[in-house]
Amino acid sequence: MISIERVPRAPLVAAIPLLSVLLSFSACSHEHPHEHPHGDDSEHADEHGHDHDEGPPPWRVTRWSPASLVFAEFDALVRGQPARFLVHVTDRANGSAVTQASVRVSIGATDAFVATTPLRPGIFAVEGAPTTVGEQPLAFTIERAGLVERFEAGTIVVAQDAASAVHAAEEDASTRVAFLLEQQWPIGLRTANVERRRLEAKLPVAGRVRAQHGSEAFVTPPVAGTLVAVPGKSLKHLGDTVERGEVLAYIRPPAPLAARAQLAADRAALRQTVVELDVRAADWTLRRVEARAKRDQVAVTLAVAEKALARIVALRPQGLATDAEFDVAAGAVANAQAELAHQDALVTGLDEALARLDATRSHVEGARDVPDVDDLVPLISPISGTVVDAECIEGEQFEPGRTVFQILDPTTVWIEARVPEFDLAALSASPSARVVLPGPNGAEIDVLAAGGKPVLVGAIVDPQTHTAPIVFELPNPQGVMKVGMAVDVLLGTNEAQNALALPRTALVKEGERAIVYVQVGGEQFEKRIVETGITDGVDVEVRSGLAEGEMVVTHGARAVHAASFRPDAMGHGHVH
Repeated sequence: MISIERVPRAPLVAAIPLLSVLLSFSACSHEHPHEHPHGDDSEHADEHGHDHDEGPPPWRVTRWSPASLVFAEFDALVRGQPARFLVHVTDRANGSAVTQASVRVSIGATDAFVATTPLRPGIFAVEGAPTTVGEQPLAFTIERAGLVERFEAGTIVVAQDAASAVHAAEEDASTRVAFLLEQQWPIGLRTANVERRRLEAKLPVAGRVRAQHGSEAFVTPPVAGTLVAVPGKSLKHLGDTVERGEVLAYIRPPAPLAARAQLAADRAALRQTVVELDVRAADWTLRRVEARAKRDQVAVTLAVAEKALARIVALRPQGLATDAEFDVAAGAVANAQAELAHQDALVTGLDEALARLDATRSHVEGARDVPDVDDLVPLISPISGTVVDAECIEGEQFEPGRTVFQILDPTTVWIEARVPEFDLAALSASPSARVVLPGPNGAEIDVLAAGGKPVLVGAIVDPQTHTAPIVFELPNPQGVMKVGMAVDVLLGTNEAQNALALPRTALVKEGERAIVYVQVGGEQFEKRIVETGITDGVDVEVRSGLAEGEMVVTHGARAVHAASFRPDAMGHGHVH
């Protein structure tokens, strides 16, 4: 008698936890629409990876881990006779066929057979002849990309001879949808366990990013006058960072006639001083050029003298150079070194003198440009932040109240959501929220998790739009939320603490009904009608139709649904 362990959710060995485990030893249908030709067996195996002739149905095993799906098919096992295990391996992260792996099939404690090259992407043919008769534990080990997973598959019987071989019994699969792994891989079909967790319903509303109160300032002149830059600086530009209390520019009010005459005389004297400084700078610059040229000449002389001295030093041991010649050469080197040091000191002194002269000239020019700061009105930034508007030029005339600079501190922003008045009753006094940014990826930010908080919850209803503002304060350290940006806001309403939940992508609408597909085997699916409850925009509550732990299609459910409409789609996966 054969002894098959049927454990729907047995754990993996070797410290690899299973999301769900299913052992399904069953027969294959003989009338599948994708029937393969049965000419030469080896040719059939090479093309399709399914090499069973017409006859007893094969055994089938399906196992899941967090990373992989393993689906294996094999005939009844007989000691000493070659056995072939067709092992299909799927990468659950993206639903693709695994093309590089080592697949090991272990039967009992002594037999282990390995395949490292697939027949075709995702299908590995593991061959070997079992040696031990009787009930034996069966396991599959997959090694790929640094990951090692062992899948325990219960027990299987190895018969003494072909006459006593134990074959899989036919199983009624008339209510199941067959969808081959060769069909699953191209579309990246993916599954997930149905799990219990806290689920909070979300109310989607339109929102907008606003500047936080006190984080935006408009700098305007209190009096009319001409815009003047801060001495020694240029006017602030877009993107410049400013500090609270910093003088950004000045406004010069119109001056009396006498004051203007004195100002003109002062500027003329300062211009004369600048001219004198320029003449002196030109003279010192010329002297520095001459000194550098002299230094370079002395450096060449020193190099020649050092070579001559080195030659005499090399010839003296052979008696080819006299002491007198050595003394002359050494003296030439010493003189050249002294002269070079003198010229270096002269060049350095001229460099320092010109630097001091340049600083003096800059100071005089600054005084010439703004001779009397006390008569100017400063424009002071009231906050720290970034200049986001500065459409002005120096010398431009400004009237009181006209904006010169707009300053913004975007490190913290407000998110204002407009909620219809008939939805206000569903909100709590401190609702949770998720902000969905515009763009193809639609990045989401959990307001409370990001350190945000509600500032205002529906205090006033606008009589024109019949909406009330819900305002959240939210840190914005990376500046991804721009003031004025339109966003979607998901406001928390009802919640379920222990809801059976699955991704919304698993749902397929069939008229007024919601259905999902449960993977009961590697290539078999069951259609379930489900009753749904609240949704948080990503996951949805399932109130009936599913059990915790069942494996549901989350990506590719529509393809399985389409396959279910074929009259011959109900049944097992392959004809062998």
